Amino acid sequence: MARTWGAKLGTSPKSILPDTMKRSAPDPEVVTGVPIAQEAPTVVGNVCLPCEASSSVPADPAKPHECTWPGCGKAFTQAQGLGMHLRKTHGKIRGVGTCSVCGKSVKKLEEHIRTHTGERPYECTMKNCKKAFCTSADLTKHMRTHSGQRPYKCQFPGCSNAFSTLSGRNVHMRIHTGAKLYKCDVCGKCFRQRSCLSAHTRIHTGEKPYKCSVDGCDYAARQKGAIKVHQALIHDIGVVWHKCDVGTCSYQAKQEGHLMDHIARMHNSVYVARRKTQEERVRKALLAAGWNEVFARGNVPPVGGFVREYPISFRCEGMDAATVNARIDFVLSLPGGLVFLEVDENQHLYGYGGLVSCDLKRMSQVMQALATEAQNDPDAVPDVFWLRYNPNAWHIDGDCRRFLKDEREELMVQYLKDFESPGKMAIGYAFYDCDGAGNLEVLDNEEYNPQYAEVVHNLTDPTYLDE
Repeated sequence: MARTWGAKLGTSPKSILPDTMKRSAPDPEVVTGVPIAQEAPTVVGNVCLPCEASSSVPADPAKPHECTWPGCGKAFTQAQGLGMHLRKTHGKIRGVGTCSVCGKSVKKLEEHIRTHTGERPYECTMKNCKKAFCTSADLTKHMRTHSGQRPYKCQFPGCSNAFSTLSGRNVHMRIHTGAKLYKCDVCGKCFRQRSCLSAHTRIHTGEKPYKCSVDGCDYAARQKGAIKVHQALIHDIGVVWHKCDVGTCSYQAKQEGHLMDHIARMHNSVYVARRKTQEERVRKALLAAGWNEVFARGNVPPVGGFVREYPISFRCEGMDAATVNARIDFVLSLPGGLVFLEVDENQHLYGYGGLVSCDLKRMSQVMQALATEAQNDPDAVPDVFWLRYNPNAWHIDGDCRRFLKDEREELMVQYLKDFESPGKMAIGYAFYDCDGAGNLEVLDNEEYNPQYAEVVHNLTDPTYLDE
């Protein structure tokens, strides 16, 4: 069943949060091979285990790679020759073996030897692809890049990521578990991936293995990505332009940082709004979903548009407000009314001014200002749905819950796409603390207005995944 965020208002909202966090065992690897004859020996290094005959010292130093098959005794100058001989004369040998080239103990000696010889017998059959591989397993993994097959799905509840390889899935799972298996011997810092540790170690060693390929340039870097940045900035190779998206401005820069400097200087009000990290994530999610950003903050945006930091004036006649105005993080215009989307980091646990009542008073003043502006004509006041979105961790029955921000934002824009107005005013809380039945803790606060409580919807009812 496709997951949705908040069913049609007025019915029980659906949850986007797993009630439990369970991990199941990874998919077992399936190892296949040609049946081995009963008399085939298991070889460890140059020792045949059944007869314990050892030939650790080659008879002919010019041919150090000797066949250990009983009664054979052939020797070869190169490991490739030995590998071909084993395959053609004796068939495949499975089991632990010690490589005579590097001394490593490996499970599949024949396949390992190909890493030294360069032999790649398994070729991609796709048109215009000339890649070849040492093992059939590597070819199978590669073929998934053409087919798009991703058989290894994330086992974390609520995560829909899938991967073409088991190792890719296992690395991804560490994001959920927090496991950091690779520790720096110098400073003790830990990493999720071996490659990240290797890159970090170069900070201590000073090694810069990546060199610029442009003739005459001696630039070197610790990480491969730095070479791409250097070549784009200095040599105009692979430049990706970062274009200003404010109004009709045509400015563009090679680096995103330079673009942000430009926006700060030339479009300061836009820069101030975007500086809020969590709000900027929501903004980008809305744009990716097809919403249009409108920069005229004094006007309600057209349907399908949104405005950042929308000001609501409290200077209307008859209003008694200590502040001049309120700014709404996002005002979105839909066919059914307006959505006032506010990014409530840490759930506004202390409200405005330190009290829940202040938070409610602010919403009340905004609604009063809209009514006053409409000259108290109820039909002229638009339907307003306050969407209070917490981007941080929250709790269910006291247990801390986390959810990937990318997927939260995806569900949020889908909810907005399916939005139906519940009436003149309603409040929806997303990712706010609640009990196991979905009862919001904020409603237990004695300062919460009972009339407002009647129009509250919990958009993360934890019973959804129990269906």
